[in-house]
Amino acid sequence: MKTKGIIKFLSLTILTLFIFQSKVQSINFTAKSLLYQTEFPKLDLLVYNQELGIEKGWTGFLRIEVINSGNVKLHGVYIKIEGVYPGWVEIPKKFDLDINQTKASNIKFTIPENAKSGNYQGKIVVSSLEGVGDEKSFILRIFSSRAELIYYQIQTLKNRVNGITDEMFRAEEEGKDVEIVKKLLKNSTSSILIAENYLNNKLYDKASEVIVSIKSSLNKAEDELKNSKPVNPSVYERIITTIQNLATPIIIITISIFGVIAFVSVKRKSYQIKLPLKIPSSVLEKFVILPNRTNNLEKEKEKIEKILLLLEKEYREGIISKESYEELKNKNEERLFGIEKKIKGSSKITKI
Repeated sequence: MKTKGIIKFLSLTILTLFIFQSKVQSINFTAKSLLYQTEFPKLDLLVYNQELGIEKGWTGFLRIEVINSGNVKLHGVYIKIEGVYPGWVEIPKKFDLDINQTKASNIKFTIPENAKSGNYQGKIVVSSLEGVGDEKSFILRIFSSRAELIYYQIQTLKNRVNGITDEMFRAEEEGKDVEIVKKLLKNSTSSILIAENYLNNKLYDKASEVIVSIKSSLNKAEDELKNSKPVNPSVYERIITTIQNLATPIIIITISIFGVIAFVSVKRKSYQIKLPLKIPSSVLEKFVILPNRTNNLEKEKEKIEKILLLLEKEYREGIISKESYEELKNKNEERLFGIEKKIKGSSKITKI
């Protein structure tokens, strides 16, 4: 009798669990069906460059993407610009977006000659007839001349190089492979010198071409940095790292001991050191001022030599014309000759 009771109890339990599971599955299916049937309109805006620089009398474009990220078709999607004079802006016409569809557009800005230079805080707003939308801020910078615009772009690129370099060092400390990033940053730094040289010689079109190339290299550097993977150190590198970690505290302790011994020795002998009250100006000129001046001239010489090498490379690759190459080469060689002459003069004075 007890066995039959147990079997009956187990049968009822299994039947109850089966019924409960069926009910849960039914509820889940109903919930999913309701969720699928519920309309969920959603619109997202992506702005590629949140800063646009344009010279007076010129035209620029701000590239955007509008994305239907909901589960219904969107109708009458329109774009609106706030914070900028409407007469400067050419906005795309209204459009519809299917589910998961993306629409790329270029917003055209035409700046008149009489526009006021400065920064304009703008806002891009997208909306649809379904009542959904998104917005993003941007900065429109208007420059009074081409030279001013290019100078600003070069300074921005320098800041960007510094920022990526800092991130690269942090990634390297974490043991990641950043060799490709280093090469891209090195090429970008060299190209910035070329762009500056073009700017100084008023070759604005050439400077703009180099700036576009630098931006592309820095974009690649940022992508490489994001996707950089850890480097597995070799056995030899691990041994060297271990030795360095052990050697550092030993060296510090040794230096400290010798320092204490030297201090005690000097105290015992009670030496009195007399220093001259005034260093003669001739000595300062010979051993301090002239060496510093020569050092600065050497740095300037090295910079010009790099520019000449880069000019030679760009000429061979057909990036710059023969006329531009010869003009820039002659100007830089004249500067180099003058600097070398100053360095020789400083060296003669130092030897006297």
